[in-house]
Amino acid sequence: MLKKKSSDQIAKNNIFGNHNINVQNSNITINKGMDEILELARNGNNESALRKIGMFQRSFTVMHPLYPYYKYNLKMNENGVSIGMTVNSKDALEKYPPHGKIRFKIPDEYKWAENFQELIRYGYEKQVAIELKAEYIKLWLGDYLVQDINDISKVKIIPKKFPDPIPMRFEFENTPFALKYLEMGLS
Repeated sequence: MLKKKSSDQIAKNNIFGNHNINVQNSNITINKGMDEILELARNGNNESALRKIGMFQRSFTVMHPLYPYYKYNLKMNENGVSIGMTVNSKDALEKYPPHGKIRFKIPDEYKWAENFQELIRYGYEKQVAIELKAEYIKLWLGDYLVQDINDISKVKIIPKKFPDPIPMRFEFENTPFALKYLEMGLS
């Protein structure tokens, strides 16, 4: 039988099963951390709930397989929780450089492009995102495979924004005509 021993909820397993040493006298930890956080929030103790979430977040960040070079980061917003990873030390990029492979399937509307650079340039010049289908994406940190994603529906390549307009004086040669203040920009 399992008994609740204390607030950290560790119980001693007293089940005797056919001399199975993996079961006899083993400790079982029941983690009810999320229930505890929800109970604190329900009772209006938001500060304690946030403190517990912070403890969980700090504990989670160091679980990255390449820690202390890389760490996980959790971002919470109205859409849910997303997990990312960040560099955690100066020499991480030297020791475990990021690299990857992506296989794109070019839709018929972009078959006119002779190469990938031409497609990127088109997206920049027209200020439109290029939507492609990716057959697979593989991302590594050094020799460690971080992501292996297959059958992704769409990937968007979003161009850099044009630079902000700049003020200038515009003069015409051999004429007294000049525009003293003109904002020039790309569109």
